[in-house]
Amino acid sequence: MTHSPDIDHTADNDGGTGYYAVNAGLVIQVFDMFQMRPSHFRASGQTGAHGVYYDARKIIEGRTDNRWGHHTPSALKSFCHFTQSENGTLVPWRELIEHREAYDGKEGAGPRTGNRLGTEHRLRLNHTAMTETRRQCGLTREQLAEKTALPTRFIEALEGGSWGTVTKSTAGAIAAALGVAEETLFMPLSDKKQPDAAGTPANTAATTPRKPASARPMRTALLLAPVAGLLLWAGYQFYTGNRYPSVEPDWISLPNTGGAPPVALTRHEITNQDYLQFVRQQPDFNRDRMMPGMHDGDYLKHWLSSDQYPPDSADHPVTYVSWYAARAYCQWIGGRLPRLEEWHLATQGLQTTLTSVQTSGLNLCDRRCAVHDDISPNRSPKAMDYDDGYAETAPVASGFASAAGLTHLYGNVAEWLDETSGETGAIIGGSFLATLPEAVSTTPVPAPKRLASRDVGFRCARSQP
Repeated sequence: MTHSPDIDHTADNDGGTGYYAVNAGLVIQVFDMFQMRPSHFRASGQTGAHGVYYDARKIIEGRTDNRWGHHTPSALKSFCHFTQSENGTLVPWRELIEHREAYDGKEGAGPRTGNRLGTEHRLRLNHTAMTETRRQCGLTREQLAEKTALPTRFIEALEGGSWGTVTKSTAGAIAAALGVAEETLFMPLSDKKQPDAAGTPANTAATTPRKPASARPMRTALLLAPVAGLLLWAGYQFYTGNRYPSVEPDWISLPNTGGAPPVALTRHEITNQDYLQFVRQQPDFNRDRMMPGMHDGDYLKHWLSSDQYPPDSADHPVTYVSWYAARAYCQWIGGRLPRLEEWHLATQGLQTTLTSVQTSGLNLCDRRCAVHDDISPNRSPKAMDYDDGYAETAPVASGFASAAGLTHLYGNVAEWLDETSGETGAIIGGSFLATLPEAVSTTPVPAPKRLASRDVGFRCARSQP
């Protein structure tokens, strides 16, 4: 095993002097993550690393009035030396430093130095987006670790959600390795949204000191801590990987014609009520936490709050959802977005069998159509011969259905496809703003993946065995 050289996001750009406010919870998490031992520090003569660990343990156990550890870059680098993994890389020492806006500034490094503690800007990570982007790039965790010069186990912690924030330099290294904009995966911390002052994930050790009532309860707590941690970790893995909605989606199998692989689509477009279950169980897609790089600023803007859709719209299709959000929902229920050829299969025969009565049930831009300037200035495609009873979206189960029972393949909302080119996705099927020729077109319309529009929604597909 070789000692990796310092890289940009581990270098001490501010010089090697001074003290830094260190997050005790992150120190202990790294200690456990890499199965370090205090004996390692003593045997190698790394007194700095030894001090970092024992200072953090005193804070966690409440044996000091300090809230922050006070350490030099050399001591932190010494501690991180022991995080070498199979590929010889280190956890960047700055990853242990406190977020500058969370640090209260009351505890200096002491009169012997005469300087305040240095701190570091941190960014909140969307671990789901990071995992999906890595897979889309065709990289394994080991390959991403090599490209970023970070330990594989650290990448696993980031993607698993147990390490929730990173420094800006580490965020830049990950974004560059994946070839995406930094804001796609990371966003600045907000003082109001920090669950704890350190910006530490909820399942890491807390840094707020606690005075032990007696030595015996403390020893008992220390003995039980590894067991509790294992249960929390197992629960988290079950939660993120296997927790699906309480109601199974209504999948409709399409006829297997022309040798096409068998596939099923959800009978209806995904509703506001469906999507509310998703954001409750996947907090990264909450309106107030959604990463800016994954939407254009209008994500779920029509909802009354992050947990409340508009009145009387539970069974209406969810809108103002980007391609990223739609794909994440479909993966959450065990599916994906439909491919273009699957859409063609689902709509096969519809164009030649539509009657005027059926057309009036598609929820296109009829006499009630409310064309707004924010969608298409100077456009008025209203078909005055039709009236479906809705100015905008209609309930997903209403209107004309295909022979297989799929509703609103045309009209109501345009739907995201699993057809992409870089940052561009595609929608198809027309919406309540479309004309009939636009709705029945077999050619998808290019749209930015970040688009969150009031007339764009989605349904999901699932490959059949």
